[in-house]
Amino acid sequence: MTDAPFLRVDPDAPALLISPHLDDVVWAAFAVLTGPAPVDVVNVFAGVPPADADAWWDRQCGIADSAAHVRTRIAEDRAAIATLGRRTINLPLLDGQYRGRRPQPLDEAREALRAQVDVASAVYGPAGLGGHEDHLLARDLTLSLARDGVPAWLYADYSYCVRGGWPTWVDPEDGRAEGDEQQQAELADVPVDPARPEVRRLDAATRRHKRDVMRRYRTQFEMIERVEPDWQIERRPPSDDRLLRFEVVWPLARAA
Repeated sequence: MTDAPFLRVDPDAPALLISPHLDDVVWAAFAVLTGPAPVDVVNVFAGVPPADADAWWDRQCGIADSAAHVRTRIAEDRAAIATLGRRTINLPLLDGQYRGRRPQPLDEAREALRAQVDVASAVYGPAGLGGHEDHLLARDLTLSLARDGVPAWLYADYSYCVRGGWPTWVDPEDGRAEGDEQQQAELADVPVDPARPEVRRLDAATRRHKRDVMRRYRTQFEMIERVEPDWQIERRPPSDDRLLRFEVVWPLARAA
């Protein structure tokens, strides 16, 4: 059970864009991030681990000092988000790879957010597509704020959301039945209708801009580009122009 509501809703305040990690919202919610409304980025798992953390992704990336690596990631994220005129708020929770994949209690995440934020106009969080434990916690945090009465949306976690291809309801011309099946299955217990999203179509200039900002995450970009096609049915990297044509959000009822 979560604790009492703590976010005051003010339509003049920035919206909160909840990012599990130090890059996710650029990949998944660029249209919200660069839209006309003010938004602050909240990086949930931005805590600095011990230098010698036994971390599977860091090992794959050739990282020997996890603490220094996370500090570098924080700096590159702050610089990337600043180019868009936005502010970052970093919560001190540890990425799943640094806590031995142990569950992160939702109440602790709410308390970490409460310590830094007390007002927002709305909140956007990940839908948890792909099932990554950190994305699921960030989704649950968003759902808890919706239950508190904060206007809320869930965004499709890119690139997890296109491992079966874009669904046919997102891309009527080139969408795939495998994408339909993936999102129907992974959103079965989430209070949204997978087949009725708000689809944001990114024009060519916006796709170029998004790709340029993605590349600012130098510690992550090249490795993700190399490995993600192995998990994609279409074998495309995240920077692929066809995949970047769309972003998706679902509105949540306040009693979600």
